[in-house]
Amino acid sequence: MNGQTLGTAYIPLPGGGTAVYHGATLAYYRHADWLGSSRLASTPGRTLYSATAYAPYGEPHEESGTVDRSFTGQNQDIDSSHSGGQYDFLERELSPIQGRWWTPDPAGLAAVDPNNPQSWNRYAYVGGQPLSFVDAFGLDKVCINDGLGTIQCVDTGPGGIAAGGDGGGGGGGTGLCTAIASRAGGFLAAAASPAPCGGTVATGGGGGGGGVGDNSNRITIRTPQGRVCSEYRGQAAFLAEDLAGATSAAASIDVTAQDILGLAAFESGWGANGATRYANNPLGLENGSLFPGASGTWTSRLGATFGVYPSIAANFMAFAHGYGPQVRGFSAPAIFAAALDAGPLHYSNRGEITDAAYIAQVTASINLAADLLSCVQ
Repeated sequence: MNGQTLGTAYIPLPGGGTAVYHGATLAYYRHADWLGSSRLASTPGRTLYSATAYAPYGEPHEESGTVDRSFTGQNQDIDSSHSGGQYDFLERELSPIQGRWWTPDPAGLAAVDPNNPQSWNRYAYVGGQPLSFVDAFGLDKVCINDGLGTIQCVDTGPGGIAAGGDGGGGGGGTGLCTAIASRAGGFLAAAASPAPCGGTVATGGGGGGGGVGDNSNRITIRTPQGRVCSEYRGQAAFLAEDLAGATSAAASIDVTAQDILGLAAFESGWGANGATRYANNPLGLENGSLFPGASGTWTSRLGATFGVYPSIAANFMAFAHGYGPQVRGFSAPAIFAAALDAGPLHYSNRGEITDAAYIAQVTASINLAADLLSCVQ
């Protein structure tokens, strides 16, 4: 606002999008990812307005069009002149360069959970899990719903966000879901459906020391190895998106889908590298007759050349064609990894890692993928 004149307005839309008005004129639409970050903005005429990629803590890169940064729905209102400009949350400022808040958690020791070592760092953003949680205000990490059935709200300390007590013993703690729901409005409508914490909100007890939030409605899904699915949303999303293609490719060479998915996760950083984003090539295959289906090449900033595939499923099938004779039937993770590292196709021959370390790390990645598949199946 400028006096009584509207400057810029952000109107939330169904599905997590945002309509941005300059004055009374609709300027563009923001299209958000699973965290609420605007990756793409388009004009009413369906042309590109802005495109931005974000590192885990919000540092922008690969920008094109008009600069329009919005990390988890938070803007750079004060400083957007460079990639390190802070994001302006309601209660605190987040530095994308440092990956932390500028000021400590105002709740002090009330934000600490003795069972969660990360909660002792009062400058940490969402407990060091920026791909799985968001923070609507700068006060606490909040549940998000990525369509995988893992909706969770987390209280980081006794009583959640403290809600009372000038001079006295302090009021009852207000569960995180209640505190956020009362202040977030449309945010929770987009972040948790139909409502946070299983459709109801958690409330704290009354009395002197502050109540403990009632977490009976919290939804926590664990893997067979005890991992909490909601803490691995980014990895689970990678597995869910590519599971069908991995299953088909694996069946053709008598290995398991988790073998291919675990290898792809290891090679691509769970789909975060450029070869995946720009070439549908999480397995890092070269373009050539050995790996059919590529339509061209893509070159990374380091000069490495990769084949460009029409889909990740096509990339997996190309892997099966090229490496099938070498790994066929070796479905056990360690044996599969060792087979990749032997024979005419020496998968780790790039000199970046020793053979033993490569086999161990690929095996661990496959085992992790196998465990996390329980979150999406």
